[in-house]
Amino acid sequence: MKTDTVQDPKRNEPDNWIGQLSRVLEGIKRHLFCEEGVALFVKETGRLLAERNRQGRPALERMQQRLTEMDREIANIMTAIKQGLLTVSTKVELEKAEAE
Repeated sequence: MKTDTVQDPKRNEPDNWIGQLSRVLEGIKRHLFCEEGVALFVKETGRLLAERNRQGRPALERMQQRLTEMDREIANIMTAIKQGLLTVSTKVELEKAEAE
């Protein structure tokens, strides 16, 4: 359905667009940069950072545990080599452990 509307000639002018953007930014400033807005921002940011740290901790612990296991494995292989047990399979296992 076609309606007869009159297009505002100022609608596409850059100054009008900038004016609209300026009003939007003023509203954001007024609502965000008040005491309540800053308090909410600080609270939510703290909550999100704490959540992110909680989620990342198990992965870090698993990686640290795996690193400890690999260090122990390399030490055991080095002990075997020092005792004269250097074989092709010992060498292969050492290279695999070092690569991981």
